[in-house]
Amino acid sequence: MERSHIESVVRGVYAARVSGDAAAIVGQFTPDAVFRIAGSPQTSPVPVKTVGHSDLRQQLEQLIQAFEFRNHEILDVLVDGSRVGVHSRVTVRATATGETATTEFFDLIDFKDGRIASFTQFIDTALAARLAA
Repeated sequence: MERSHIESVVRGVYAARVSGDAAAIVGQFTPDAVFRIAGSPQTSPVPVKTVGHSDLRQQLEQLIQAFEFRNHEILDVLVDGSRVGVHSRVTVRATATGETATTEFFDLIDFKDGRIASFTQFIDTALAARLAA
C-alpha cells in the first residue's frame, strides 16, 4: 500500500471529522473495523469500543454532536507498512456547554485492503469528561 494513499485517507477522515460528516468517515473503514477511544471506563465515561459500520456510525454521530472539532492540525504522521501513527492538535468545543479547550491526540490506525481496519484514539479522557459534564 502506498504511503500517499494512506496519508490521503487519513487526512480525509480528519477533514470529515472537522466538517461533521460521519458517513464520509465510515466510508473509509472496513465493514468489520474496530474503533476505540482508549482509557479506563472505571475513571471516565469517554472510553468506547465499536465494531462494524453500524456501531461506528452511531458512535461517530454521538461524538460529532457532543464535540465540535476546530482548528485541527496534524503534527506528525508516521507510516510503517499498513500501520499509521498520527499526532495532532485540535481545539474542541463541547456543544452542551460551549466550553472549548485545545488538546493533543495520538491515533494508532491499521489499514487493510486500502481502508481503515482499526482506529485507536488516545486522548485526555479527563478533559473530555469535564467538557461533556
